[in-house]
Amino acid sequence: MPSEAYAWANFDTDESVVWSGHPRITSIISSVVILAIIVIGLAIYNPLWGAIGVVLGIFGVGFGYLALKNTQYVLTNKRLYRKAGVFGENSESASLEKIQNKTLSKGVFGSIFGYGSVSISTAAGAGDLDINNIDDPTEVKQLLDEQHSKVLGNITATTGRSTGQESVSVMEVADELERFRKNLQTLNQTTGARK
Repeated sequence: MPSEAYAWANFDTDESVVWSGHPRITSIISSVVILAIIVIGLAIYNPLWGAIGVVLGIFGVGFGYLALKNTQYVLTNKRLYRKAGVFGENSESASLEKIQNKTLSKGVFGSIFGYGSVSISTAAGAGDLDINNIDDPTEVKQLLDEQHSKVLGNITATTGRSTGQESVSVMEVADELERFRKNLQTLNQTTGARK
């Protein structure tokens, strides 16, 4: 059972933590720079507006900092969890068996400063869960891929049934439909000849 640090996640007894992390604090640098440019522009136009912009900017940066510090991601051998919130706490999770797609992305600042995001799409009704602005997103996606494969392998091994995650191309579907159409046409010709 994982430590008390993850009590908010309500782990199953057989769950173990594979990775945990927080968004990178430097990910708010671009917002701070843009805000500073706006405040300077306001101060040049009207000093009172500049002062108001500074006060609002301090609150905005403080809120953004708290939002990042209070966000936590946890990947276990069964689920992906996310906890976030400044004034309250919101936690959500996604079962690894429900994951259908994983996407790695790095913006301009992420490429410069070495952070990025992993977006996860899950089966209908399960919702999506993103791991935003983390260090080493490539490593995290690799860990997620490994755990996802293990979970799918365990499901197939225990049930003997397919997990539904197989990839079928459009051409394979089109070929199968064409074979079905030809068989149906042959059947109609055979039945029509008997009448």
